[in-house]
Amino acid sequence: HDIQPNAMQQEALANLKKLREQGEHSAIIVSATGTGKTYLSAFDVRECQPKRMLYIAQQQMILQTAMNSYQKVLGCDESELGLYSATGPPLRIRHGTDDAAAGGFGAIQIR
Repeated sequence: HDIQPNAMQQEALANLKKLREQGEHSAIIVSATGTGKTYLSAFDVRECQPKRMLYIAQQQMILQTAMNSYQKVLGCDESELGLYSATGPPLRIRHGTDDAAAGGFGAIQIR
């Protein structure tokens, strides 16, 4: 089943697209808890298709929830995603990439 953006997410995605067309490389999304910012970031990744993407969060639970959301939106297998928490041991390392490298990300999402 294909998950589609809600009205707020559609508006934000359109604005992000306009910013990129104007040459901007970064943006900040500010929205209340529970409005769909994690799904919005996944929809944006689906649209832009960066080679690599980094999602940063302070809690393990947020990272796991985000990973599940990304799987639903992107339709990808768990093996295509990596999950690492600075507060504990790495849970998953993305196969075929140098996850230790700080650079090389086409998109960075910070929660």
